[in-house]
Amino acid sequence: YHKMEKIALISYQFAYNYGTCLQAYALWKAINNIGYSSEYVNFDWKFPTQEISLFEKYIQTAKEYLGGVKHRRFKATVEFKLLQSSNKQQFDKFRKLHIHESKYIKSYQLPDIENSYSKFIVGSDQTWNPDCVSEKFFRIFLLSFLKNSQKKYAYAPSIGKSVLDEYTLALFKQYLNDFSRISCRETNGCRILSKVLNQDIYKVLDPTLLLNKAEWEKIEIHHAHSQKYILCYILGEKKSICEFAKSLANRKSLNLIILPASVNIYQEYKQYVPKGIGPSEFLSLIHHCEYVVTDSFHGSIFSINYNKNFYSFLKRNGDETQGDNSRITDMLKTFGLENRFKNDNDTTEETDINYQTINKILQQERDKSINYLLSILKD
Repeated sequence: YHKMEKIALISYQFAYNYGTCLQAYALWKAINNIGYSSEYVNFDWKFPTQEISLFEKYIQTAKEYLGGVKHRRFKATVEFKLLQSSNKQQFDKFRKLHIHESKYIKSYQLPDIENSYSKFIVGSDQTWNPDCVSEKFFRIFLLSFLKNSQKKYAYAPSIGKSVLDEYTLALFKQYLNDFSRISCRETNGCRILSKVLNQDIYKVLDPTLLLNKAEWEKIEIHHAHSQKYILCYILGEKKSICEFAKSLANRKSLNLIILPASVNIYQEYKQYVPKGIGPSEFLSLIHHCEYVVTDSFHGSIFSINYNKNFYSFLKRNGDETQGDNSRITDMLKTFGLENRFKNDNDTTEETDINYQTINKILQQERDKSINYLLSILKD
């Protein structure tokens, strides 16, 4: 390792989300492949809490249940919680094995670790999306706790939105101006930041694409499935996406596996939902499926990395500028795969993807991004 220096990584590495967890592993692994030592700073970050406490929610659900209003709903909610906890066990195993973290500290202790690391890299995922965190933590993801600006770097953070309010833009201006190097994951994000900071922002690949299929295969855990199947990975609430996957499965005489993130989708399609799927099982499910149908950014890019036929939908209603929709269409453009994008009511089937050219584009983009990462590490 280089001069035994250690690099601090800052990301959402502990979120129970396949893409988030795997992008965290990928950035660490890519840095490790280049020959540098790094670890994630493990601090007390958490998602903004919902307005209503879990206890109140429980009382509310119990009342509805006793009133007989939502018997089915209550049952589905309980089952879904059990499903989530069986998945979370696999996530926890993955984290122990593959996510290299510092010892746990409180966020007020962050200034104390400045001298323990040669550089701080804000990792990927939506670390610069103000909707994901409360302001206190948003500032931390802008490395507000560091005095030495020469230690500040960013690899592929995503803003996740096309339009930002003035307040957020002011925070970007305040904290990002003195970064040594800034890159971003989406064209949109690059445009927003270069306007605010008055400098060119380099566009790089999501960390998951820095590793090739062979490297991902090494950490797969095979999930038992004997018949050929379609994988539907759905983060949002649109039944039309599951229906698309279901009718595709019928036409092709394939089984269907659905990975839902919401209780509504679970309740409707629970006969297709497997238990105990952590990040390594997720990789295996993509590797061995015939098609992927998804509204997820990482669902789409893992399909490309594994050379799968896939269909991408928008997670949120409204057009692609809404919420974090644009990142999928932006990424499909990079690979000339715009036709894999589907509107909700579009049920037409596309021809199989010829990955020859796409793999060449991917390799070029991968080389460029790895060189950029190298320039940060050697800086």
